[in-house]
Amino acid sequence: MKDMDQTIDLYQQCFAEAPWFEVFDPEELAQEFSEFLSFADAVFLVCEHEGKIVGGAVGFSVSRKADIVSIIPESFREGFYFSELFVDPLYRNHGIAKLLVQDRREAACAQGYRTGVVRTSVSQPITQHLYIDRLGFTIIATQEAYSTKLIDGVKQECPDTRVIMVGTM
Repeated sequence: MKDMDQTIDLYQQCFAEAPWFEVFDPEELAQEFSEFLSFADAVFLVCEHEGKIVGGAVGFSVSRKADIVSIIPESFREGFYFSELFVDPLYRNHGIAKLLVQDRREAACAQGYRTGVVRTSVSQPITQHLYIDRLGFTIIATQEAYSTKLIDGVKQECPDTRVIMVGTM
């Protein structure tokens, strides 16, 4: 990916804010993003404005997410996993997330996917709205998770409840 460093910087910036407060090592993100790009079915999109990356979205087969596959109905286990979605705070509410989700969905459909799966935090009503109200997805499960957060300058392992949503493409 041509602008990996810029994409990593934006990802870190987006997930460092409330409600996530998550901390990611840039080298680990570079490795993870490179791994995503190595998947034959990967969809890794970025949105640029005047040469600056202002958004990104990632997706791939949900079969690569064993912790999700184990709790979703069999009919969705060959689905497309809508993984990461992030938009520069200065460019939010301009339709970028909607466009990235739409383009990622179209790319998945072009690969033959007919179902989709997404996981997000219960504290993300905007993401839930996007998938439930706009794409017709349904919440089918919750999952407890931990993530490293930077709270008052201190890294902490914090619990979070995630929702798993599924839908047809």
